[in-house]
Amino acid sequence: MNEVRSVCIVTGTRAEYGLLVPIMRRVQTSPKLRLQVVATGMHLAAEFGHTVDLIRQDGFPVDAEVDMLFSSDDVPAMAKGVGVGIYGMAQIFEILDPDIVLVLGDRVEAFAAATAASLSGRIVGHIHGGERTAGGLDEYMRHAVTKLAHLHFTATEASRERVLRLGERPEYVWTVGAPGLDDLESSASLGRKDLTDYLGFPLPDPYVLLVHHPISTFPERAVEELRTVLAALDRVGLPVVALGPNSDAGGRALAEELRRWSLTDAHHLLVSLPRNVFLSLMRHAASLVGNTSSGIIEGASLRVPYVLVGDRQHGRERTSNVLETACEVSAIERALRRAVGDPAFRESLNHLRNPYGDGHAAERIVETLERVPLGPELRRKVITY
Repeated sequence: MNEVRSVCIVTGTRAEYGLLVPIMRRVQTSPKLRLQVVATGMHLAAEFGHTVDLIRQDGFPVDAEVDMLFSSDDVPAMAKGVGVGIYGMAQIFEILDPDIVLVLGDRVEAFAAATAASLSGRIVGHIHGGERTAGGLDEYMRHAVTKLAHLHFTATEASRERVLRLGERPEYVWTVGAPGLDDLESSASLGRKDLTDYLGFPLPDPYVLLVHHPISTFPERAVEELRTVLAALDRVGLPVVALGPNSDAGGRALAEELRRWSLTDAHHLLVSLPRNVFLSLMRHAASLVGNTSSGIIEGASLRVPYVLVGDRQHGRERTSNVLETACEVSAIERALRRAVGDPAFRESLNHLRNPYGDGHAAERIVETLERVPLGPELRRKVITY
């Protein structure tokens, strides 16, 4: 074992990368750790902003790129991508020889990396395990990565208990909070003028921020569900700033639908954004609408009303800033009108306590990576059922 431990962080999307940045910076400056970065998934695709460039602009060396994103927009393409990703990751880990491979969340990129690392005898660390979401393949991926991982960094106590019920050893499961809350205040600090200058168009006042992804287990429903959300937004009549969807099955069809809908002076579609711009847009929005986890985790700390549509985040812990609604035009419209037009509701958000932690997750994770024994006992991964 090397005296300085190498930690290989694998990132596949703009959103998950933003959560990893505080950890990456601490690893980069730790005298006991050496940072390695592998970029994959959406980061390497021009249609999603080629955000691997952003990683390098932020001062992180990208040690390897693994292209696992197919051009077709269906579930079989996701399965093929996982296969390609596992093969590519296995080759890269053999070259980089990391002591620890660290992944976050529940996407196919994390699953491919965890599979390749675990099967090649490496220590896997997993952030945000133990959470529940009823919609999509994320639920399968998240718990599968938990079983492949050795070190578990959960965001809440309820998530830790769920990981323990999956049979993982208590001494290797830590409740650290959500790294998305680290540096949240500084990341969401851009004012309206700064946002207008960056975006290149006058920021409406007020506006709704739309972030809606496909449910990967039912990609055939994606466009119809988005049309329902857009119809409700049209009824409410506020300008909309929309962020493009992720690369899951059905995502490209959603992006095309958004492009057609946003061909008006009232609405704006953005393919990809740096995290500080996205969080600042969320902070200034009259409401967030869609099905992203950001409205639940970061949105609670930013005190932003969030109209959560459909089942994609069903079961995830949340606070009262979240107005969960069925994917029906009238139900979404009612929730939106409450979010943007009910002063008592908005006032109630000033007293929220975020269950996802205190903004020190990265510090706890990196301290653990520095000190946890990585000997044979951990590698045997004895499970306690």
